Amino acid sequence: MCKQNIQLIATDLDDTLLRDDLTISDFTQDVLSRARDAGARVILASGRMIPAMMRYVDQLQLAEPIIASNGAQIYDPQTRRMLQEITFSAGLAKEVCRAAEARNQYIQVYYGDRFYYPYECDYARRYMASTGMRGECVHQPLSQFIHQPTVKLLIFGEQENMPGLRDEMARLFAGRLNAYISKAFYLEFTHPEADKANALRFLADQMGISPQAAACFGDSQNDLTMLKWAGMGVCVANARENIRAQVAHSTKSNNEDGVAAFVEALLQENRLGTTGA
Repeated sequence: MCKQNIQLIATDLDDTLLRDDLTISDFTQDVLSRARDAGARVILASGRMIPAMMRYVDQLQLAEPIIASNGAQIYDPQTRRMLQEITFSAGLAKEVCRAAEARNQYIQVYYGDRFYYPYECDYARRYMASTGMRGECVHQPLSQFIHQPTVKLLIFGEQENMPGLRDEMARLFAGRLNAYISKAFYLEFTHPEADKANALRFLADQMGISPQAAACFGDSQNDLTMLKWAGMGVCVANARENIRAQVAHSTKSNNEDGVAAFVEALLQENRLGTTGA
């Protein structure tokens, strides 16, 4: 029996494709270039905002649309056009901020090409350093600042507190918002319809590619929907244990170029693109 050929490769960035120093290795760049030459479509699917993804789009010389903000945004870097954007209301965003403020949690909101934060602190500085995004301090609680819909809110806190906080906030906003742990110290909120699987489904339908012909790579809670959507969901070795337990395939860690190692094996098996097995 022939194995399914893979026509679509979708990968998370942080802690998956990116090494811990936030770089993409020459080996990974070469493998993904060869995958595209073989006919596979390569899509970045990240919790990051669009500006924080573009340096990697440029490095990999990708022509495909990108998925940002955990699926809330689909953007075409070639035409510089937003293909889809899913926001939630200012009122709901203010409600999340009030809940975070009541629990003494730092929270930030996203508009356009930057994020806005309530007060000067190490969290904001660390976020700017790791993403390269511009931030603007509003010098007031965000529950007082927000007056328009947004694609995402993010709590940046202590790692040990995140699982309990996520469970509490998920119950509080059940049915109204997604609450994802992305990095171990990030808790992100998006519209219920904004997730990576829905965004990939949108693009795959346009490309005429079935889920069975897709390989998706990730490490965290915000990747799980796309890992389950794909015919081949793959966790890197550093993925959270509860995520690995729900996904059929695994590869090496992000620091060992796990995504590229798995894709190279597909190349060696002649299983990428529309020809081959």
